[in-house]
Amino acid sequence: MFGRKLDANSETSVLNLKLNLTCGQAFRWRTCENFLIGVMEHRVWQLKQDNDHIYYKKLVFARLSLKKKLASNVWLTLLISNMNNAEKLKKSSRKRKSTGNVAVNTNKCLDTKRICECSSFEEKILCDYLRLNIDLKKLYTEWKNRDEKFTHISSSTPGIRVLRQNPLETLFCFLCSVNNNITRIVSMIERMCKLYGNKLLEYKGTTFHDFPTLGMLASKDTDEDLRKLGFGYRAPFIGKCAKEVMSKGGEVWLESLRKQTYKKAFTALTDLTGVGMKVADCVCLMAMDKLEAVPLDTHVRQVALRDYNFKVKTKTLSTRSYTEMGSFFRSLWGGYAGWAQAVIFVNEIKELPQIYAINEDVVK
Repeated sequence: MFGRKLDANSETSVLNLKLNLTCGQAFRWRTCENFLIGVMEHRVWQLKQDNDHIYYKKLVFARLSLKKKLASNVWLTLLISNMNNAEKLKKSSRKRKSTGNVAVNTNKCLDTKRICECSSFEEKILCDYLRLNIDLKKLYTEWKNRDEKFTHISSSTPGIRVLRQNPLETLFCFLCSVNNNITRIVSMIERMCKLYGNKLLEYKGTTFHDFPTLGMLASKDTDEDLRKLGFGYRAPFIGKCAKEVMSKGGEVWLESLRKQTYKKAFTALTDLTGVGMKVADCVCLMAMDKLEAVPLDTHVRQVALRDYNFKVKTKTLSTRSYTEMGSFFRSLWGGYAGWAQAVIFVNEIKELPQIYAINEDVVK
């Protein structure tokens, strides 16, 4: 229904959209020939990027109270001259522009007030999700000044941003990541969403579902259901963790961890069933605004040993070794060490998983 374009400073050094959405930070995006489509914040989005702009549309918006559907051929277009300037993002003018025949299914709010509120949030949601208010070039410069190895890394892997994702979805997605690869994680999450989430959009065999509610994940049948879907030993983690989150206050409690210190948020998360140190750091970094959190997986551990001569006595990271390695990178890269780690991680990935690709154009 809504489409806009954001100035990307004429180069992907500010944002590499496709790479950010398909490198293992998020798992619900799919690539088509010239755009991406995915579910974020109860919406199905269509996104694409050229040399000068990011274009986006909201195809579907689903909430529990939304009943009706409509089709529209009107896009809203927004040009922002500096995506790193938060004030300009807020004050940018909007222009209405009629385009060719574009027919998509979307949901309509039940009253006029809610329609207005929903449409006004699209820009803010996307800018917040991509953290467009943070000057990425400044961060890359700081990391190069702190660490000479970043000179090559930053030039070979530009435009990497840490996504600011929904805490609930991020927690349960990364519970699926334990001892797993990206291809299987994406597949597992989609099966879980298909089973428990509301259907939002279908096009030629490709179906997009909303992320399940906390109540659905905490249902008594979750363990058995997820075992049938191939979750293996991870299956009981989902239901038990969901029940624990509900007992602490649900999504409100999860959101409140954003206001806590990194140490307190990390400790609160590791107290949950199935949440180890790496999963806690992933959630802290990508959903809790703890940009100093450094998730340590196989790739980052190899970098620490190979490029920074970090010594680990055992094949697997003990609690002490994990903590010491994270502290080492925080002292090296500063307050945005987790973001720097994300750049390192992407640089280590040789090929993007094909699981993110779909064959059909969703919108013509």
